[in-house]
Amino acid sequence: MRHTPAGEKLIMFTPLISLTFFKVLRGKTMKHKSMYGWAFFISLAVLILFLCLCVALHFVIDWFNWFINCTQQEISSVPPMAPVALVPEDAERLYQNLEIQEEEPSREIPGIRSMDISQDGKFLLAREDSMWIFDRDLTPQSHFSLSVNSAFYVMWSGENILIILERGNDCVEITQQGDLVGAYQISTADNRNENFLQAVRLRNVWEAGIDSYRLERAPGLLNLFAKGEYSRLVVTHADGHTETLLDTTEDLWKSVFLLGTIVSVGLVLVTAVIVLKMRDI
Repeated sequence: MRHTPAGEKLIMFTPLISLTFFKVLRGKTMKHKSMYGWAFFISLAVLILFLCLCVALHFVIDWFNWFINCTQQEISSVPPMAPVALVPEDAERLYQNLEIQEEEPSREIPGIRSMDISQDGKFLLAREDSMWIFDRDLTPQSHFSLSVNSAFYVMWSGENILIILERGNDCVEITQQGDLVGAYQISTADNRNENFLQAVRLRNVWEAGIDSYRLERAPGLLNLFAKGEYSRLVVTHADGHTETLLDTTEDLWKSVFLLGTIVSVGLVLVTAVIVLKMRDI
């Protein structure tokens, strides 16, 4: 059973809290049948309707994601590819365009686009314009920033790292220190490469020793703010015990509540203005 975070629990009880607040204010407002009282009353009713719709949408999206996960085939391995090595000049130019810079190692990860686990248990994580290396205990070892104009995916190649660019299907191989090893073209004219790229994009399960690792997406509305990235890294141990190793949903909740607050305030103000204008007509 999935753990329900505090933010999601608050969403579950939002309609009940709102309706209770609504009844209290309605009683006080009705005592003063002023134009402003009616405006406030109707604005609050519209706000509660908006919150209820958000709650319903949250659970509909959550159910839909659950259904997709149940019907979608898990991809736990990547087939071999048949790359074509680029000449050194082209490889160097592609590497320079990435502008790979080493940053201060950090465990703070806003989201996960791609991941891989090496044979010795090292984690390789990537999102948008960053890439991280963690040891088997999830202690950060390296952090690199990249300049890319499209999504990219990462995977281990022995001790080296493959950076697979979605646009152009180019691949750059670097060391764990960020130095260039080589670059390749992965032509989709070859079915082997097409299968390889498809598996790299969709892979979300890894078997490492006796443990199984899985990337999970954010629940409900949060997934709309995740920009197609995963939000949790979960491990299932041999005894069946499940543990969440990384969870980025806290930042997503902050974004949801900030946007929800702005929309709610704007909705109340606009509704109040409309009601006051209508009563003046």
